[in-house]
Amino acid sequence: MLRLPVCPYCKTVFSYGEVLSSVTKRKKTCYHCKNEFKIGGLKSALIFILIFLTLTVVVNLALLGIAGTRNTGLLPIFLLDCVLVLAAYFTYPFFTEYKKQKNYKAKEIRTEKIISEHHKEKRSVKTRKRKADNE
Repeated sequence: MLRLPVCPYCKTVFSYGEVLSSVTKRKKTCYHCKNEFKIGGLKSALIFILIFLTLTVVVNLALLGIAGTRNTGLLPIFLLDCVLVLAAYFTYPFFTEYKKQKNYKAKEIRTEKIISEHHKEKRSVKTRKRKADNE
């Protein structure tokens, strides 16, 4: 887990900001290959919720034990819960998954052709330079 999601078609890695902005959406289009895919996944969401709830319960029980002996009140527990909710919000993109859609015809990725054309162009420029140097 704990990594940013990639496009299921072309394996392009998305930045943290892009993933965070698309958390509330159901579908997204890859900026590289222009294919559409689903956002989310029940398995990763359940793992995230279990980790977050377990951490919150343990921290609250520890603080209740400390607060009960010192008679400090519930304000520190409330503040720490707010910090945990913010931490959960900012770590959720690392638990997000991008999945291929069923019955979706993926567009062809033409990167191989573009790369080979670029290399041919580079070679032809080098060949022209050599010929000019020989003359």
